[in-house]
Amino acid sequence: MGNISDTNVVLLTPRFFHRITVEAGYTGSDITLEVSDYAKLRRMQNLVGERKAQTMSSMRCPILIMYEHFAIMLIHECILHTSTNITSFAAPYIAERLSLTDFPAPHVTKEHVSSIHKLRESCHNVLDTFLGLETTQISFSPMIMFTTKAFYSLWLLAKLYIATTSPGNTYGDFVNVGDLELESYFEKFAVLGDTIGAVDDAFMMSQMLRSARRLREWVRNYDLLRAEESKAMTQYLEADKVDLERVDNIYWDTSNFVFEETEYSLENLFEIL
Repeated sequence: MGNISDTNVVLLTPRFFHRITVEAGYTGSDITLEVSDYAKLRRMQNLVGERKAQTMSSMRCPILIMYEHFAIMLIHECILHTSTNITSFAAPYIAERLSLTDFPAPHVTKEHVSSIHKLRESCHNVLDTFLGLETTQISFSPMIMFTTKAFYSLWLLAKLYIATTSPGNTYGDFVNVGDLELESYFEKFAVLGDTIGAVDDAFMMSQMLRSARRLREWVRNYDLLRAEESKAMTQYLEADKVDLERVDNIYWDTSNFVFEETEYSLENLFEIL
């Protein structure tokens, strides 16, 4: 990472990144980006496009590319926000801060669908770019430059997984959950953490990357819980169906009944001549 282009990118990129976070309202403001903020979304996307156009090809390196993908990810992160979960998007990114219930379930519009897929794509792009870096580049760079941003992307992918699979969700019909590839990225992060830790176990990067295993365990437990709830609901519906069939047989099967002619016969009740 020692050439002039890389150094310039390291110095200049955070300024651009900060501008994106200010535009999105992710700097402590109570007003944050929403899917319906069409003008603001377009302005932020234009900022990223202008940045790409102004950057010389000689400066196109993984560092810059990763920051660009990260900026796009922040633009579309808003589809995961609710009025009560904003604080959960701040560090620490630990399993205990994932919520099974506090996820958005709006009436889905084409803007939501577009942002869902752009968020998934940008998360993957950040993660793939990060995982493509040299191990020494990750190990000896400031953690906030690469590892924290990559782990945050993994964190968002986990949140997107919950928002598309939890009972009551409205996003799941528009996403193939397998396309999130969450399990695959958990494994890659854990393996990378082991690789860096084998060189020096004191590296904070290795410890952070290895914590992907804890996230993976949480998600697996969540999947088991969903499966159990789904099974219980299926059994309940089947039992309810049996009860309804029994009621039908008891109260609607009149083949064995004998109706006697009385003053309350059908003919009298309905004045049938």
